[in-house]
Amino acid sequence: MAEKYRSCVVDIRSLPFVYRDPEPRRQVRLPLSPYTTGDERYLVTHVILDPKGISNGHVHEESDEIIYFSGPAKVRLDSEDYDLAGEGIVTAPRGVWHECINPSPTSCLTLVCFFLPPFKPFDVFGESIDATQRHLAKEGAARVSPMPPQGTDAVGRRR
Repeated sequence: MAEKYRSCVVDIRSLPFVYRDPEPRRQVRLPLSPYTTGDERYLVTHVILDPKGISNGHVHEESDEIIYFSGPAKVRLDSEDYDLAGEGIVTAPRGVWHECINPSPTSCLTLVCFFLPPFKPFDVFGESIDATQRHLAKEGAARVSPMPPQGTDAVGRRR
């Protein structure tokens, strides 16, 4: 019998964030991870880059990363630059140096980053995990619910 994972519904904007870097800053949230929801298959971050913000180049040795961009952006993968004119998705396989840049002088850019498998926490992510765990403990576990019964949709309504 296949292992059943729990469904999870998260209002991202209700979660606490931590700031990363000096100006221009990044807001970092950690809505889904083994450390916050218990699901060990993936880790998801929600990042808001200030106008002209940058993610600072980095490599994930143990995870592939899939990044959703809410609007125009510049992405550097190893030594190549790519411009996204609007919403877009970029993959950065493990071991590939990458950097995300918000070219706008006035608007924030939202990134949703999916890591498979989850990376080990480092830097600001430890603080984000602690803040999210405190928030979920205070709010209760209503955000994480068991799989809906057979014959119902994702929120438990009969089909």
